[in-house]
Amino acid sequence: DWARLLVEEPDAERRAKLAACPGLPADVRELLAADPDVRVVGDLALWATADLAARLARHPHAEVRRAVAANEATPPRVLAMLITGEGLPPAERCLVCDSERTPYVHDPHCPRPDCDLPSGASCSGSHESTVHELVEQALWNPATPIEALVRIADHPSALLRCRLAARPDLPPETAARLACDPVPGVRADLAENPAIDE
Repeated sequence: DWARLLVEEPDAERRAKLAACPGLPADVRELLAADPDVRVVGDLALWATADLAARLARHPHAEVRRAVAANEATPPRVLAMLITGEGLPPAERCLVCDSERTPYVHDPHCPRPDCDLPSGASCSGSHESTVHELVEQALWNPATPIEALVRIADHPSALLRCRLAARPDLPPETAARLACDPVPGVRADLAENPAIDE
């Protein structure tokens, strides 16, 4: 009963807190999944069951998809689709293009006190900073199949290659490629990985 009252709450922050609660009634989850505030839907996606996470992976907002990638209940095939983009329609919006005209790169030293965009956030129409965060979340997610992640060994982002190098399910051939990485941090994360051989 409380959930059905709170889902009508005008304060989006309260609805977002509700969305993170376990065991919500199905009708409340459906209302939260259709919430106009992407933060509410993102919090729901982060804690959603497998079925709901699979549905929210098709959400038009990249921020919701990023939350789905972090959810360990998300089915592995859906996580693979989020990484590759295959089988999903392209995301239409992100937090950057919601608030700024694209192309846009957020100033790391932004002087605006009301700005809540992350440092270095950018969008040129392909929501690149949110997609980067989505891949990073999927790399941390133990449910993400390694077969979908091995392509990141050649990714231009050293941060993503570091995350890949630390995966406990890293295949030997991918480890061998990362052992030749030009960035010392990638090789250091690989060296600390107990899953690699001699």
